[in-house]
Amino acid sequence: MNEDIVFTVGEHEYSAGALDAKRQFHILRRLAPILGGAADDGSLSRNDFSLKGALDAIGTLPDEQFDYIADHCLSVTKRRDGGIWAAVSSPAPGGGRVLMYKDIDLVAMCAIVFHVLQGNLSGFFDAIPSDIKEQVQSTISSISQ
Repeated sequence: MNEDIVFTVGEHEYSAGALDAKRQFHILRRLAPILGGAADDGSLSRNDFSLKGALDAIGTLPDEQFDYIADHCLSVTKRRDGGIWAAVSSPAPGGGRVLMYKDIDLVAMCAIVFHVLQGNLSGFFDAIPSDIKEQVQSTISSISQ
């Protein structure tokens, strides 16, 4: 990813920068159980895709793993606020990040994280079969509007 990606979630426009390669790798490691849970036999094809498996994997993901993914994605994200781009999160005193906008709810946060992951891990997402990618993108699009 050479330039920022710009996307819309709800009524707001966001811009996300690049995560460095090491951060991308560590995020991908944390996503592996979720992607593996989405496949019944370890392969991601339309016949093997399991939403239940993916949800089960998400349900067992430790809070620290999710926070790692979300915090790093939010750290490179800005929101158009008036005429300027403003950070959507800032470092929290005890570690992690704090959202700067009270209107970013669970759905918006997940959509933002997905867009950042998609933009930063495009090479990985390109390797996923297109029918599964379309299914995921359709789901995200419907919840982010």
